[in-house]
Parts: sequence; structure tokens; C-alpha cells
Amino acid sequence: MIFTFSGSSLADELKITLQQPWQMLKDAGGAAEYALKYPGAGWPSLYSTAPLKPDCHYMLKWRMKSSIADVSSPFIAVIDAGVAYNFSYLLTPGWSQYAAYFYSGAATAAKLRLYISPGEAKEIQVRDLQLIPVTAEMLAGNLLPDGDFESGSGFPANWTKAYGTTENPAAIIESQNFLAGTRSMVLSACEQNKGAAGINSVYLPVIPGKRFELTFWAKADADMSLAVNVDGWSPVKHTGKHFYKGEKVKLTPEWRQYSIVVDIPGSLSEYPDLNSRMMRLSFTIPQSKAKEVWIDGVIFRIK
Repeated sequence: MIFTFSGSSLADELKITLQQPWQMLKDAGGAAEYALKYPGAGWPSLYSTAPLKPDCHYMLKWRMKSSIADVSSPFIAVIDAGVAYNFSYLLTPGWSQYAAYFYSGAATAAKLRLYISPGEAKEIQVRDLQLIPVTAEMLAGNLLPDGDFESGSGFPANWTKAYGTTENPAAIIESQNFLAGTRSMVLSACEQNKGAAGINSVYLPVIPGKRFELTFWAKADADMSLAVNVDGWSPVKHTGKHFYKGEKVKLTPEWRQYSIVVDIPGSLSEYPDLNSRMMRLSFTIPQSKAKEVWIDGVIFRIK
């Protein structure tokens, strides 16, 4: 059975359709909250359809928490705006900020769907579900949600393990010795002979012909090289040449800030993956003497 509700106090108000056993509740301030007692089977979903302006980036954002930490049954956001995007997220036991960016292209409407993959029984709560046009101020600020890792809990909500990494290598931990805040993201190296440990961020907006910059702070428990990439691999289907900007940065046991600048090609004919107008960030620990890398203050913005 499906029920339909209108949210309130949203940047762009979304009319949410609930598929049972999802329920809509109200918090103390009267804002909508969507709750699911998930039995471990099926694909109960939240649905919405929203108008779009062509040739714009949008951010679908929401806050979410789970009764258990779950890396095996991802939460899925499906966005169909002429091109169908399918993004996966880890569930954490504390409230975390999630985001899914997309480019409208020629589309004038988007179909949105949020659902959980079959797995363990759990309870999920979703709040502050908003669809926001990406503004010039957002491009110049920080496009990565929770780049300081202060609002997350357990796993970093907007990062997933890279292809070929056997286990999720990332966690949010208390870090009392960083320059600001109390939490950082830590990457743990894979066991000997099990390859590199890598993570990818959510896809982030880019604009053809513009320059973007990634800055971050990092340290390791031993001197090592960390592979860092701004990666233009298609979120849908790879075609043509692969556009990316990658560097190996030298880490030490002391916090240090690093920067990578990437110039987005003005013509995309050679790199058709960039027609999505999105790229993602990646950090990879090679097999080395270092066992842990701390990362904080991650910022990606137009320069």
C-alpha cells in the first residue's frame, strides 16, 4: 500500500509517496520524519517527482540514521532526470548528512526513489529531505557534505569503498589533536597481500572549462605516499577516454594540508563521461608500513 504526503519547510517542497511499511511522523517542531521498521526483505521505498530547470546541478539531501551499522545492505538513491543515476550509501547508527548530486541536462522533471537493500532487520529514520538547486555560493563553498566529519557517526556517510577493496576501510573517530573539531576520518590499510585500501566520495558537481580545487589535511602513523584522485569516471556507463587528476602526496605523522587543482576540459567530446558534469574524490592507501591514515578538512570547490 502507498500513501502520499507533502513535506514542509523544504528548500524545494517535495511531495513524498510512502510505500509501506514506511510511516510519516512529526518531530517536536512539526517537521516531517519518515520511519521504517525494516524486516530485512523487500524494497519499500520513498518516492517523489520534482520539477527541474534545464542545464542545472541539483542536490538531493537528507539526514538519516539506522538502529545498526550496516555496510552490507546499502541505502539506495535512484534519480531519473533523463539519465538514471543509482547511488549507494552506508547506514550509520547516528544522524548523518547524506547527499546525491545530479545534472539536469535537458530534463524538466526528475523521478526520485529512496530505498533499502535486503539484509538485516533494522529501523531507519529519514529527516530534512530536500531538493536544492546548486548555487554559485555552494560551488565556491564546499561541495562535499560533512567534509570536516563532525556530524557523522561510525562510517563516513558520503564515502564508499573503492572497486577492488575487500572491506570498508573508513571510519569516523574521535581525534583530539586536529586543528579544529573533535572527529576525523581514518583509513585502515588492508592486511598484508590483500591489496590497497581505497574509498570514493559521492559524485560532486563540476563545470566544463572551469578550475576546481581539492584541499584536505592528512597524516599517517608512518611516512608513506597516499594516492589522491579527482576522478571523472561516469556514474552511469564509462565511454571514451578517462579524465582524472591524480597525485601521490607524502604523508608524515604530523598534520599537513594538501591541495590538488584540476582544470575541467571545456570540450567534452574526448571525455564523454563528463557529460554527467560530475566527478568524485578518492583516497587510496597502498601496501606500506603505514597502517592508518587520518584525513580531515576535506574541501572541493570551484577556484
